[in-house]
Amino acid sequence: MMRRIVCGAVALLLTLTTPVKALTDRQIIDKLNTIPAFAIVTKEGNPLVGRIKTDKEDVGVIVVFIDGTLARKSFDDFKKNAPPDVSKLYQVVPISLGEAFEAARKEGQNKDSKIRYSFQAAPETVQSALAKAQKVDANLKEFPGLPVFYLGRGTEPLTFTRGMFLPGKDGKPIVYPRITEPLLPFFFKEKDVDDLYTQLKEVQPDLASKASVQVMSLFRVLDLMLDPKNERLGQAVNFVADEDALKYVDTIQKALPPNFLKDAPKPAAPDGKP
Repeated sequence: MMRRIVCGAVALLLTLTTPVKALTDRQIIDKLNTIPAFAIVTKEGNPLVGRIKTDKEDVGVIVVFIDGTLARKSFDDFKKNAPPDVSKLYQVVPISLGEAFEAARKEGQNKDSKIRYSFQAAPETVQSALAKAQKVDANLKEFPGLPVFYLGRGTEPLTFTRGMFLPGKDGKPIVYPRITEPLLPFFFKEKDVDDLYTQLKEVQPDLASKASVQVMSLFRVLDLMLDPKNERLGQAVNFVADEDALKYVDTIQKALPPNFLKDAPKPAAPDGKP
């Protein structure tokens, strides 16, 4: 379905077209495919396209939502303002973030494109990210892109082992950070990394005292992952889905009209595989 969605040039998309030795763009997309996102589309998979017109350009804008609540609110606003015969053609549907970026990467190669993507997180998430980023750069007015949160120690991200989430006596997960098999989790909701930080304080208070919740643009993370010099970092990065977004996916799938996307084109297999 997202094959019908296109995007214009964004800094991230330019890097995704560059061959690298560390992680391939396919590997990056696969990591992003674990993250749910939402789009407003027709049953054929055609996205809702807004327009931005300035003195310099007139472009179409396609919005991909990372937050389910924001997607629903935006869709409700659209239905209130659009003619009924138009609004009835559209629904909010779940997609993967990797799917959206893959389509954006391909369209980014089209220099004549008049379409842009807008990847949107919840406003409170963006505001929180901006506040943290302004502690580093007080002159920053807007957060650059989609924020992702992580635990850092100084200027370095804090890594864990792949088996870090183990059940405790009360059934809640407990974190066991070690040095081997590094895993670097990035979260799309600040509450999730706060929970991780709380667990860390309980089991490794000395380490936690040197750590803090930090934020980075997803675009920056992907750029770093694609840099051949950061092969170990790229392999360690693990994007953690927002639990609320996962639940909203289930809600949407149950509410969609039967066979709503049956006429949408099926995504091609990666790397030309059948």
